[in-house]
Amino acid sequence: MKKLLDDLVFHFGFDSGEKYIQSMFHHHLLMFTVSVSLVSATIETLFGLKVITLTAFILMLTFELFTGIVASRVRGNRISSRKFSRFGFKLFTWLVFLFILNVFKNQYAESLILSELFNWLHSSIVIYVSLEYLISILENLDTITGTDNSMLTKALRRRVKSVLGEDNERES
Repeated sequence: MKKLLDDLVFHFGFDSGEKYIQSMFHHHLLMFTVSVSLVSATIETLFGLKVITLTAFILMLTFELFTGIVASRVRGNRISSRKFSRFGFKLFTWLVFLFILNVFKNQYAESLILSELFNWLHSSIVIYVSLEYLISILENLDTITGTDNSMLTKALRRRVKSVLGEDNERES
């Protein structure tokens, strides 16, 4: 059997069946790939987000923190360590919300209505937070650059408020 494998893989440029197997499974990368897979699976199971999505979410919150600090300096406000702790607390809070909604969605997987309700809530939280932080980043960039791109920022904020029904509440 070994001779047959060696002859077969030789036609594809491998010296032996053993060399072919070694090219398939890079043992020096195995610990890295297994670790990344475990982290990815755990994140998706806990938060209901792909690793790349959670990474982008955290990067956006971090970028908002960074632009907020720079904008504060441009405005002449003092920077305190409290901003960092607030950032961590807000990130923790959003992750807890996502975790809870994902657990409920999975808990009620047999019930299409409840599962979809929690799936919708989960997606809505991700979209809402993303839009709020995007608007905050744009406002910070306006302050940093000294330009007034508030038309875009105001249009986004107006759209978010209209979707949430906040415009109607203020009018009544």
